[in-house]
Amino acid sequence: MTLELSLTLPPALRWDRGVGEEAQRVREYALDAADYASSITLAASNSAPLDSLFEAFTSALHPDWDGLGAAPADPRALANAIQFLLSLPTTFPAPDVGVDPDGDMEFEWDCGPERVFTLTISPDGVINYAGMVGSSIFHGSELLYEGLPSALSAALARVVPASVP
Repeated sequence: MTLELSLTLPPALRWDRGVGEEAQRVREYALDAADYASSITLAASNSAPLDSLFEAFTSALHPDWDGLGAAPADPRALANAIQFLLSLPTTFPAPDVGVDPDGDMEFEWDCGPERVFTLTISPDGVINYAGMVGSSIFHGSELLYEGLPSALSAALARVVPASVP
């Protein structure tokens, strides 16, 4: 099943009431990211992480959002995370999304006992990732340019079982 999703305005900004310079910057970054594709087709399972991504981002906009001294979420990391999410093949299951204490966006796939893959995306487009399959642990870094980096795709495929579209 597929869902046609128009990204003319991100879900979290449809009822935006933010004011000030920071709110304007967030709007600009989110709208720029939405322009990445004027219309896309996503599997229904991949549309929910986009909404979750905006929710996580907006809940982490202020310093110390976690009560433990976390840095605020960075709008550039959000734009890169949207680009990454849109580049994921629809055969991959939807990840859990969030913000890490450094302000980077994070994605995680927990595929059962000893099958986990996690990554963070920085404002500069650096993707740091780590995976575990049984006793095998691997990690690395890639740069997000256009599309999903092939080394990252291969690492993700080691942990995350692809589903039939």
